[in-house]
Amino acid sequence: MEQLALPVTTSTERQLMLLNDLRSWATLQAHITTIDSEDEAKWLMRAEQAGKNRIRILERLHSRYNKLRLERERRELSKGMLPF
Repeated sequence: MEQLALPVTTSTERQLMLLNDLRSWATLQAHITTIDSEDEAKWLMRAEQAGKNRIRILERLHSRYNKLRLERERRELSKGMLPF
């Protein structure tokens, strides 16, 4: 698998834990709510695409990414900022 870089704030231990979550649908479902940043979700989508490239896993990760983005944009709206 190609080397994928996560933000500096993400430890190597966290990266390994996230990659471990991609082992199967069951492990992903059990731990998907621990993905707490858009950057982690994007990183996992890239990792899956570079690895097994399973469409259902990619769709689930994309769904999590969209939820995180939506929450961020709503926070911005509540502060009077447009998210675009």
